[in-house]
Amino acid sequence: MGVSGDTSEDIIERLEFETKQRLKLKDEGEEIIILISVGINDAMYYNKTKENQIPLDKFSSNVQKMINISKKYATRIVFVGNKPIDESKVDPIPWRMECSYKEIFVEKYDLKAAEICKKNDIPFIDVYHIFKKQDNYKKLLSDGVHPNNEGHKRIFEIVKRDLEKLEII
Repeated sequence: MGVSGDTSEDIIERLEFETKQRLKLKDEGEEIIILISVGINDAMYYNKTKENQIPLDKFSSNVQKMINISKKYATRIVFVGNKPIDESKVDPIPWRMECSYKEIFVEKYDLKAAEICKKNDIPFIDVYHIFKKQDNYKKLLSDGVHPNNEGHKRIFEIVKRDLEKLEII
């Protein structure tokens, strides 16, 4: 259900409705698995006001709301963490010069999501630290924040591996 530029608040606004619509198409007895991935747009930093687009405490409560909504419909919930950015290309953001993506905030929001998942016994797929261990992770980003084809392939491999460990696939 990803929409470019969405924040956790945007996802909350449509999560329940869109989930219900998809459930109309499911087969009887079919397992419902919801994957959640959010945080980079929430962490976006406004350079003039020196504030994140969504404050960390609001992001925390939003992640909890997404989990609560998802629990009403899903058999299983998995959170997919974010990947690091190439700050040299997005500070400031070329398509939004008044804002920046900053590594310190991307990591902080990712760690907060992992913490909330742990409290809720929700599996968290750590993409961030796996990417960071690769010397060339910045080459996996097309514009400093969005993955290129190789970046998407690497994220797929990480998520697939963890979903296999969880016996989801």
